[in-house]
Amino acid sequence: MRLIAVSLALVCCPLVTSAHHASNVGYDWDNITELEGEITAVIWRNPHVRIDLSSVGEDGERELWELESAGINIVQRLGVGSDDINVGDRVRVAGAPNRRGETKMFIANALLPDGREVLLRASAERRWTSSSADLSVISAEQAAEAERLATGIFRVWSWSITPQTTVSLTEEAQLARDSWDQERDDTALRCIQQGMPGVMFSPFPIEFIDRGDEIVLRVEEWDAVRPINMSERENSVAQPSTPLGYSVGRWEGRTLVVETTRVDWPHFDSIGTPQTDAVEIMERFTLSADEQTLGYDVTVTDPTIFTAPAEISGGQYVWVPGEAIKPYNCAL
Repeated sequence: MRLIAVSLALVCCPLVTSAHHASNVGYDWDNITELEGEITAVIWRNPHVRIDLSSVGEDGERELWELESAGINIVQRLGVGSDDINVGDRVRVAGAPNRRGETKMFIANALLPDGREVLLRASAERRWTSSSADLSVISAEQAAEAERLATGIFRVWSWSITPQTTVSLTEEAQLARDSWDQERDDTALRCIQQGMPGVMFSPFPIEFIDRGDEIVLRVEEWDAVRPINMSERENSVAQPSTPLGYSVGRWEGRTLVVETTRVDWPHFDSIGTPQTDAVEIMERFTLSADEQTLGYDVTVTDPTIFTAPAEISGGQYVWVPGEAIKPYNCAL
């Protein structure tokens, strides 16, 4: 097969509990490789853009490669549109090969026929070119309108610093996680909206909307909508259980504290850590004094699963004026 091994470690910063990015687990990011060939098919969709590439192997035989990249929303924000990648194009790509030795690759870079290099993964860096072209897809008018409307926490936020997760599992929970199989058990691969708390850990923006006694938290991935009750606390036990649970919020100065219970979702994260219906999730969204960043910390309590509360800390969102929540529309 015509793979060119390159001694380069790609700096990767996925969210540790990110759901759909668990597919990266099946690829060897410590062995970035290059591949050349002709595009035979393009499937432009979420959760991952799919490209079929015909290449000639070392034995002279033609091979069909299945390539995937980040989803539409991410590559669009990197300045790549569906018109940039076309059937019949001869391209060079770089990415992580499949760990099972299959003709599959998760690509981060592509060199197009016109000499342009495009990035297809949020953490990718340029490999063959040094272009500093402005990839922004936000107009000055969009940015100005966003600045006019933004009030406190109520705006669209994008990830800038990914949080770190610290967990200590019970023996039973560890056994359950060890038995988890991505291809069999990962519901994200079947375009099923994820539940709390994992739905919050993706590279896509979120948005807070003020509805008075209720705050609506929109999560771009999965087109998820989380209502947060800000009025007098109701009896949460009487609320129906759902994958996103029942959330109650309160203000502590510049921090929005959200407590979520009644979660009917089997997994804490994207690598098979289980959770029970007794799980309690406390999120803290802390607005900076200049209102440019939003800190994010989470404590998750579930005694059957964790020997001590799980801590997800140090996350930070940044305000990018004009950024908007895009439709996700995951499709198989």
